[in-house]
Amino acid sequence: MQAGELLTIALIIWLITPIITLILAKRKKRDHNFWVLTSFLFPPAVFFLAFLPTRAKPLDKMFGDDSEDDDNFFHNKD
Repeated sequence: MQAGELLTIALIIWLITPIITLILAKRKKRDHNFWVLTSFLFPPAVFFLAFLPTRAKPLDKMFGDDSEDDDNFFHNKD
């Protein structure tokens, strides 16, 4: 195998791994932004994600509600 063929295979793996990770992270209810970036920089991270258990709660329900946050706390002129 020549260097050009190896480079092509490496680039295909490097570009397909984040797509696979996106699908897998959403299915396992994990933070897909973190996992896609991690797998883009370090493609074998998809194997680590594959062995993680699925979360019981969806990610957005874990962090709670922002309704009680006061966005005007620091901008109050009183």
